[in-house]
Amino acid sequence: MNAVIDRLRGLTVRDVMSRSVVWVTKLQHMADVATLLLKHELSTAPVVDENGRCVGMLSATDFLKRDSNASEWGNAAHRPRPAWTPDDVAATYMSSGVQAIAADATLL
Repeated sequence: MNAVIDRLRGLTVRDVMSRSVVWVTKLQHMADVATLLLKHELSTAPVVDENGRCVGMLSATDFLKRDSNASEWGNAAHRPRPAWTPDDVAATYMSSGVQAIAADATLL
């Protein structure tokens, strides 16, 4: 067990991070985001602004929250999924307050 902990102490964020990131824009329609996540078999993507700066994260959970907020449909197991509207863009559903960490930071 100590060997595993020692190995983890030696790892940095760079050692475990993804380098080919699939991102979405904050004005990208949620139907397009869903298609992109499915195509790349992802559950989360960073959301970027017009300057390419990360302003949020959009995850599968955000899609579920959107569906669960449609309380007028009654029991979640038996209600139809509401149709997407033109206003349903990534910025509306994303989690903001993203925190960054340096690539050379250690994991522990």
